[in-house]
Amino acid sequence: MNDRRHIPPDLLNLARENPCGELAWQHPTILKVASALAAQGHAILGGDVMHDEDGKLGYFRESLYFGNWYRNWRPEAESWAEFVAESLAVTARYIEAYVQRNDDSYWYVPVFATEGAVSNILARRL
Repeated sequence: MNDRRHIPPDLLNLARENPCGELAWQHPTILKVASALAAQGHAILGGDVMHDEDGKLGYFRESLYFGNWYRNWRPEAESWAEFVAESLAVTARYIEAYVQRNDDSYWYVPVFATEGAVSNILARRL
């Protein structure tokens, strides 16, 4: 999951690495990243919100957690293509609402995966 090779180079160049080595983008670039991933058949499983605190991306300011979003796949209720489309919609709605409530200074770390990867995770849970 989250293989950098699936991110177009022009968008990869706009990313910032967080302390865990994950890539983050600001709005509106994150929406382009999510769309590019969905176009390749990757679902956005969710993601985290981060903010630049003294030159480092962090998940908290004092004790305030910036937030996250997620969408679970229910293969018995929706196809992979439906899940990919809905996960993209959930991501866009969450980020657009976050920007409206706050501002555009936040960074977003998407978690994405292929159908095979998610199917393997679900199979291990059974």
